[in-house]
Amino acid sequence: MLTDLKGWKGITNYNHFDADLAVKDLIQFMGSDKSGCYVSIGRYISALENHSSQSKTITQADEKFFITASAITLAVRPFYLTNYGAEAHHTLDFNHAAEQYIVYLLTIPWLVQHLPLVLLPALKHKSILFPCFQTLLVSSIKVEQFSLLNY
Repeated sequence: MLTDLKGWKGITNYNHFDADLAVKDLIQFMGSDKSGCYVSIGRYISALENHSSQSKTITQADEKFFITASAITLAVRPFYLTNYGAEAHHTLDFNHAAEQYIVYLLTIPWLVQHLPLVLLPALKHKSILFPCFQTLLVSSIKVEQFSLLNY
C-alpha cells in the first residue's frame, strides 16, 4: 500500500502531486543501493520452506503468503513505475534496481519451489524480465568496451 498512491486515504486534488512525489521517492529509495531492499527480500525468500510442504496452521500459511506476496510486490515495483511513468524513469536508478533484482532474486536456487505458484507470473512477466536482461546486456557491453579500451 505504501507504494501505491491509489491505496492512500485522504489524497485530494490539492495534495495529489506531493503524494505522487512521495511514492516515487520511496520507490527510488527501494531500488537504490542504500536501501538493501533486494538483499533482504532475497534472504527472506531463500529462508522460506518449500511452499508445497504443509504448514502447521492455515493462519501461518496465510501470513507467510501475505508477507511473500508483499516482498515480491516491493521487488517488482520499481519496474512497474518505469514501465508506466515516463516522468519517473529519469529519476529512478533503474540500472541498480535491475542488477539487484537479478543478483539477489533470480539467482536463488530453486526459486520456483520457494514461492507460491500464484506469485510466479509477477516474477516472470516480460515487463519485469525484459528491462532486467536489457540492463544486464548493456552492462556487459560497457564492461567489454572498457576492457577493449584498456587493452
